[in-house]
Amino acid sequence: MRARLGPRLAVLDGIGGAVLVAGIALGLVWLAGATVVQAAGPGQLRSDLQRSRILEPSTPSCRPPAGSSMRSLASIGFPSIGAQVGTIPAPDRVVAGDPAVLAARTRLVRVTGTACGFGVEGSGWIAADWEVVTAAHVVAGESDTSVQLGGAGPLLAAQVIWFDAHNDVAVLSVPGMRGIPSLPLAANERAGTSGAILGFPEDGSLHVGPARLGATRALLTDDAYGRGPILRQVALRGDLRPGNSGGPMVDGHGRVLTTVFARATGAPHGGFGVPDALVAHALSAAQGPVGTGSCTG
Repeated sequence: MRARLGPRLAVLDGIGGAVLVAGIALGLVWLAGATVVQAAGPGQLRSDLQRSRILEPSTPSCRPPAGSSMRSLASIGFPSIGAQVGTIPAPDRVVAGDPAVLAARTRLVRVTGTACGFGVEGSGWIAADWEVVTAAHVVAGESDTSVQLGGAGPLLAAQVIWFDAHNDVAVLSVPGMRGIPSLPLAANERAGTSGAILGFPEDGSLHVGPARLGATRALLTDDAYGRGPILRQVALRGDLRPGNSGGPMVDGHGRVLTTVFARATGAPHGGFGVPDALVAHALSAAQGPVGTGSCTG
């Protein structure tokens, strides 16, 4: 067949075939590597894969698209509630750029661990000297939880000292982070307050997105293990993606308004958070260490 093309076309045909094969091979390597990153949990292997020049090219347009399969892996453990957040005005995008909000980024951590053989990733925030708040479902069933300040740098061992599956809040002890400034809780959580959601969505870099707090209300939903229904309170409007679990929504002064634990499936985009009163109780009662149950409940 190639003989009929002539020498020049035969060369072009060969080059095209080689490029196609290389592209397929690169795609398979990227897909396999991305899957291993999801399943590896914290450790040197996961860290090396995330820094790979092949799996994470410097030019985003050169990276093969994640597609639904990777998004599905990334969403493992991120609760979705079949409800709407209610009538909440659109977020004020200016607040996300306030100096206090940007300064709050230095108090964020990426939380990683392994449960049921899968790497689980979420967000957390520094609430006190060596103490981090996150969502309970982020650390459920783990025995190897680690955090990374700012989502990069060395993995620091973390120990769970409070685990509340009912309200989906956990407190971690991280001795390696002593002396780092913390985020304060807001004095009150008034509906309509503008702010920003901080976290590491889809196992990516630190993201700051505009948000607005909704009215506090009772909500029937599941606990951190999918058991329920139980009563929950809270609502917020903003872009929530897998990996935001455990991250804070802060106001323009950098104070925590709520801690994200689930997204809403109904429009507009938004989700739900743990009220500050419950977080304050967790911080005051945490003594630990405590168990986190099994990875499946």
